[in-house]
Amino acid sequence: MRLSIKSVRQWLRAVKPRGLLRSSLLVYAILGLCLYVLFLASSIPATWLSWSMTKFSHGSVAITQASGTIWDGKGHIIINYPNSKPHDLGLTRWDIYPLWLLTGRLQFTLEGMDKTAQGKITIRQSLNKTELIDSRISIPAAFISELYSPAALLSPTGRILLTADSFMYEEKMIKGDVTVQWLEAGSTLSPVRPLGNYRLALSGKGDALDIKLETLEGDLELAGQGKWSASTNGVISFNGTARPRNRASELEPLLALMGRDLGGGRRLLNFSQRISAGPFRAVSPKP
Repeated sequence: MRLSIKSVRQWLRAVKPRGLLRSSLLVYAILGLCLYVLFLASSIPATWLSWSMTKFSHGSVAITQASGTIWDGKGHIIINYPNSKPHDLGLTRWDIYPLWLLTGRLQFTLEGMDKTAQGKITIRQSLNKTELIDSRISIPAAFISELYSPAALLSPTGRILLTADSFMYEEKMIKGDVTVQWLEAGSTLSPVRPLGNYRLALSGKGDALDIKLETLEGDLELAGQGKWSASTNGVISFNGTARPRNRASELEPLLALMGRDLGGGRRLLNFSQRISAGPFRAVSPKP
């Protein structure tokens, strides 16, 4: 059978609309499926984040009373530090940015919503890198004594303020700075209140974190230097001194608990502990 040019053209006119229709239906089906998947993903309940956080941190961090979605929700963050009782950081709101997942990284912001933890921190996490960005958060000083049991002996009061513009830890590489301030510092063991205001500067250099303690103001002077290093199995060591600037007799009972008498009213501050780079893992301090 011979085909004329005219008959071929007629056949193409009849087939072309059908092919376009099928293609259009396929595109719409794929688009609808994608939108449906996005809808399901955006509606993942916050309880999924609670489960994931507990599993990822090996039980060190938990979220209770979670509400909202995995991307935008709130709940109580519970810290379970070794050899201490669980501590509730209070009602906290979180935002997770889905678009960062396309780059293989997770970025989220935590914001304190009550008097326990105030301010917000932004964390960017990839496979082997953790970054702290544009963060400023304040917590009660009493929280420290719950994380580090020897501090409970001093019963610290006041607030701890942590600030970090850009800080990064990546597989034995540390960059950036973190500042920790102890404001309106006090102790239930001393009538001198406040003792003063203090600043702990943490500076990343290679595989080490340099530590410097200084007194901003107050009757009790605290000063010293230390270092945490990944190359020494995560041992943090600190050496410093404490001495009264004023009201020495009132400060003496507290100073006696801090360390060995060096003479001239000074007391030795000595600290050594191995702290893992993993989430909230530590071992007992060395004697």
